[in-house]
Amino acid sequence: MVEASHEAILIRLVLTLPVVWLVVSLYFCSYTGPRRPIQQMLGEGATPADIGALRHQYGLDEPLWKQYVHYWNGVLHGDLGNSIRLHDTVAIW
Repeated sequence: MVEASHEAILIRLVLTLPVVWLVVSLYFCSYTGPRRPIQQMLGEGATPADIGALRHQYGLDEPLWKQYVHYWNGVLHGDLGNSIRLHDTVAIW
């Protein structure tokens, strides 16, 4: 009986991994789509130089695959980046 429950828990954990990957990946894609976070932060009157500097500061000038790896590294360490609205660190622990 105990062995069956351990097996069921293990199966549930293994089936959860693709769901977590999908949710995190979709969230990442929401920030690489047409609604750019830099435009939201700086507003409509931002100069190209300001946009370029902030893109560099946040690593958005890196290739997309590098940004994705960096994002996953942060997620796995509990660092979810910076809040666009509050300009403060978003961390789980």
